[in-house]
Amino acid sequence: MVLLEFKKRGHETRMRVPNGLVIHTTGKILYVAETVPNRILQFSILAAGRLGPMRVFAPLPPREGHEAAPDGLALDGKGNLYVAHLGTGHVLVLDRRGKLKRTLPAGNYDVSNLAFGGTGQSQLFITGSTGHRSKTEGRVFRLDLKGVRRRL
Repeated sequence: MVLLEFKKRGHETRMRVPNGLVIHTTGKILYVAETVPNRILQFSILAAGRLGPMRVFAPLPPREGHEAAPDGLALDGKGNLYVAHLGTGHVLVLDRRGKLKRTLPAGNYDVSNLAFGGTGQSQLFITGSTGHRSKTEGRVFRLDLKGVRRRL
C-alpha cells in the first residue's frame, strides 16, 4: 500500500472527508469528492505516488435545510464530471472548468454512487436510498442520456 503525497500550496493542505474519486482518462488528473465541506478537489498526477497541489475544482451548491454532500463520481466522453450529490436527489454535471452545466433527477433522495453502462455507455446507473439513508431502503435507478457516452 502506498500513501499518495501531494505538494502543499497556500493555506489548504488537508482534506477533511474525502469520498468518491475518479481519474481522468489521460491519467494526469485525479478528482476527489470531499463530502465535508461539499466540494470537488482536483490534483495533477505528477508521477507514481505523487500528486500536485490540491486545488478546489468546484464548490457545490448547498440545499436549504438539508445535508448536501458529494459522493460518487464519473466522467463522460466529453470530460464532464458527474457528481452523486447526497441528500439532494440530484446528479450534478460539471464541465471541464468545474462550472455547473446540468442538474439531473436521480430518482433517489440520498444519491450515493453512479456509473455509466448499457448499450453505447449512454445510460447512467445511480444508487441511493428513497429517503434519509438511516431510515429507508436503497434502490438503483437508470437514466438514459441521449448524446452522452462514458469516456472509454
